[in-house]
Amino acid sequence: MDSDGKWSDDAADDFERLSRCAQWKELQAVVVDHRRTSAPTAASAALVPMLQLVDTSGSEDVNIGMELVRLGHAREVDQEKVAASAAAHAASGGGGRDPAGAAKSDE
Repeated sequence: MDSDGKWSDDAADDFERLSRCAQWKELQAVVVDHRRTSAPTAASAALVPMLQLVDTSGSEDVNIGMELVRLGHAREVDQEKVAASAAAHAASGGGGRDPAGAAKSDE
């Protein structure tokens, strides 16, 4: 992510490919955290869910965030928090798979 908070064209292209953008393919999304936006006024500040996206359609699950890390577009976030949130989601009936890893932009 650049200093303006935008992803590079290469990162956006890889995300579109990995998430199967405009192909109407299902992904698993797990809410791993909520963060406040850095809005200029308190009235416009909001909690934004931080998601972990996983393509479970193939023989191997593909964690899109971790794939963006592997490709050099992002860096890993706190794995303990991610794993605890994913396990809690799975325990609450949110899905049988327990994906690991999350990412945020590093460009």
